[in-house]
Amino acid sequence: MKKVLLIIIFIYTGNVISQEIKIIKDFGVWGGISFEKEVLSNYSLTLETQVRTFHNTSKLDDYILNSQLKYSINKKFDLAGGLRYILDFKRINGIEHNVRYNIDLEYKNKLTKKLRVRYRLRYQQEFVNPYLYINFFFTNNVQRIYSSSIRNRIKLNFKYTEQHNVYSSFEIFRLFEVFREPYFNKIRVFVGDKMKLFDVAIGFEKELNSNHPYSFVFLKTVYTLKK
Repeated sequence: MKKVLLIIIFIYTGNVISQEIKIIKDFGVWGGISFEKEVLSNYSLTLETQVRTFHNTSKLDDYILNSQLKYSINKKFDLAGGLRYILDFKRINGIEHNVRYNIDLEYKNKLTKKLRVRYRLRYQQEFVNPYLYINFFFTNNVQRIYSSSIRNRIKLNFKYTEQHNVYSSFEIFRLFEVFREPYFNKIRVFVGDKMKLFDVAIGFEKELNSNHPYSFVFLKTVYTLKK
């Protein structure tokens, strides 16, 4: 009887540990198609659709539609604004239809003939199921849910050849939520190669200020059409 109990405890413990590993460590794929076009002098428009997976690429995480308009102030500074729709498949259960906007200020500078540094400051705000807000004006019983983030990213680009632009980036996220003090909640790192038609990179994300920080490694591939 004792042996049977020990076996049951061992199996149960193994399942708990494996479940915990799945929760805090994961792998996924981000795949997308992007369209870029110069619309006016010093202005460029980007339209992109993207699919993101998790749980070792076996489950759908997000479906994204994104648009961005960038204005080149001069050789060193860019200003941009974006709007994003996110079909968010929650990892526990349920689906959210979220909308996010962002405002970017980017500084860029050449360090050498082939090496360039970029720094981007981004402010973004995301609204959860904003279509429900319509009911708020009539019933006054729908809670508006949203969050804001400030993101700081530094990126190095090395033009290895005409076909390969190798890059590495580091980004830290500071989250602002209702009824909570702002805090740094995530870092994101990329190492990749931007070619004429494809942008391929390995990404790494890690939660901050969490008792059980979540780590996520993913392969990102974006096919780009330019006009």
